[in-house]
Formats: sequence, structure tokens, C-alpha cells
Amino acid sequence: HDVLFSLAREYESLYMSHVWIPSSWCSPTKGPECDITDDITATVPYNLRVRATQGSETSAWSTLKPPFNRNSTILTPPGMDVTKDGFHLVIKLEDLGSQFEFLVAYWRREPGAKEHVKVVRSRGIPVHLETMEPGAAYCVKVQTFVKAIGRHSPFSQAECVKVQGETLPLALALFGFVGFMLILVVVPLSIWKMGRLLRHSCCPVVVLPDTLILELYVTTTLSPTTALTLVQPSCTSTFALVIIF
Repeated sequence: HDVLFSLAREYESLYMSHVWIPSSWCSPTKGPECDITDDITATVPYNLRVRATQGSETSAWSTLKPPFNRNSTILTPPGMDVTKDGFHLVIKLEDLGSQFEFLVAYWRREPGAKEHVKVVRSRGIPVHLETMEPGAAYCVKVQTFVKAIGRHSPFSQAECVKVQGETLPLALALFGFVGFMLILVVVPLSIWKMGRLLRHSCCPVVVLPDTLILELYVTTTLSPTTALTLVQPSCTSTFALVIIF
């Protein structure tokens, strides 16, 4: 059978002394631990008592001694997760309830760096702290603060993250520049080559054979007229240019 725990509280005052009020979240509860933060609403001494129930059996009440005052609470730093999202420094804090605030201190890890403090009321939601510079490391520490009792925890151990430098962007820029220069050279050359191919395919150049020789034969006669005649004296490919006077 499950063991159920019932928690009741009583706070010492002129009006509510010796009046036991069941806990809103822990009466009953199945576990040996329970959060009673919402039940402790005043800065006065509280008497707390608990008993166990199993089936039809119920134990006697066990009372906390001495009474509890929330001013005596020892706060501890919350759990935190420091990450980077691109060039953004992001922190996610443990959700401890609506009564808790967190003082987050962050700085760039370098000599003489200024420490920045930000108040975060996080309910387990990632919070952006800073836009980081390439190649730099940033550190974060946090403490818990409860305004109602005026108490705070010590700071947690610092956690640091580093964003990579611009090596990759510079390499990409270099490759991009080389590619651009290749395009400037290759594209005009390709256009020139294509133009030559189109010109030769549309208007081919015919090369005359070596045997087509133009010979000049000059014959002088007493004729008063002059005639220019192109004749082929033989069956070869040789042409003769005859000028007759």
C-alpha cells in the first residue's frame, strides 16, 4: 500500500494560534518530500506537523521543533544552463516558484572586464543576456533572491562559454572571391568561344586548294584594242590571265 503523508501548519499570532491548517499541496502526498513554499505566507514562527497513513492505519502527529520562521531559510543558488545560440548568450534557470527572483551576473572574460547584473524572473524559460563578439569567452554566475524575506543565496560557480572566431566566415569570403574571379574570366571566354563556333557553323571559310594558281601571261600585239581574258590553257586547275593589246 502507498504511504500518505499529511502536513498541517499553525502560526503563532494573536488570531490564529492553535489553529491547524492543512497544507494546500502536501495533504496528502505520496512522497517523503513536498514543497510548502506557498503555505508559508507570513514572516512569523510556524509550527509544522506531519503524520503517515497506510490503509486503515494512521500514525500519531510528529511536530517540528523549534517552530520554523522563513527568515531563517538558507537559500541556495538555482540550477542553471548556460548556452550560446549563434552569437547570443542564453541562460535557463531552475523554476523555484513565483516567490523567487534571480540576480544574474555576466561579463566578458578578460582583464578589467565590466560585470553586468540582470534581474531575471524566470519560470524555466531561456533568457537572452548578451550578443557575444566572435572569439570571445563570456562567464555567468547567479544567485537566488527572495524579496519577501530579504534574503539571498551566495553566487553559484561561474560557467563560461566561448563563441568561435571568424575563421569560417573569412574562408567562405575567400572562396567566394576566388569563385567570382573565375566567373569573370570563364564567362567572357566561353562567350567568345561560343561566338566563334556559331560564326564558323553559319559562315564556313572555304580554303582554296594549293593547285589553283593564277598565272599571268602577257602577250603584246599590234592590235589597237586591248582585251582582258581569263582562259584555261589546259585541263589542269591552272588559270591564265591574258592581256591582249
